[in-house]
Amino acid sequence: MKRLWINSMEDAAIKAGFDNLKGGADYDNLYAAASCRERADWLVGYSCTRLVSILYGVTLSVGRVQSPSLAMIVNANIVAALLKDGRVAVKGLFSEKTGKKYDASVILNDIGDGFVNFKLEF
Repeated sequence: MKRLWINSMEDAAIKAGFDNLKGGADYDNLYAAASCRERADWLVGYSCTRLVSILYGVTLSVGRVQSPSLAMIVNANIVAALLKDGRVAVKGLFSEKTGKKYDASVILNDIGDGFVNFKLEF
């Protein structure tokens, strides 16, 4: 079996892809990774969603990607709010935007009170 692997739907890219068909076995690891994600989605998504919904008596959604992503957003919002209120002070944060270290309040002002990637260590 041969596989077509293209990154564009342009005619030239499709023709180049057919000229360079890859062996099916070259993609076995991609199949295995997809299979693992499917099982994780089933175990975490279906099972945990049902569990927490029954435990708390309301429909709650849990997911393999959704839950950690939401936790990061919530944590970032909490820390940003605490920093803006002056209730915590964190020094030496690195700004991806400027490539420099700043006081946290400076970073928040620097990006227009938006979000910033940071690592908080206590």
